[in-house]
Amino acid sequence: MIDVVIVDDEIWVTKLIERIIDWNAYGFRIVKVYNDGFEALEGIKVLKPELVLTDIRMPGITGLDIIQEISAESKDIFFAIISGYSDFEYAKSALTYGAVGYLLKPIDQQELIKILK
Repeated sequence: MIDVVIVDDEIWVTKLIERIIDWNAYGFRIVKVYNDGFEALEGIKVLKPELVLTDIRMPGITGLDIIQEISAESKDIFFAIISGYSDFEYAKSALTYGAVGYLLKPIDQQELIKILK
């Protein structure tokens, strides 16, 4: 099983992501959900999941900040960005920091599955 952490300050988004697919069927398990970016940053360092789905804009710390800090410490964690903004600059920044995907809100089931594959 591949361990996944979900990070988004909007609780409804994390609940949707948890329920939108059968994670186990794709070989993934959600090990933790965070609604606070600072807590997520510290938790990711401890949990060391293989995949982190993170919102790009959150109060206090951005998903890009999380990716940048974690990537500097570990190259074994993959990231996908969740965003309500279809701004090319966000996507470009995310890819520059090593994100493997960019999901627009509301999350599309098929787009999520493409990233997981």
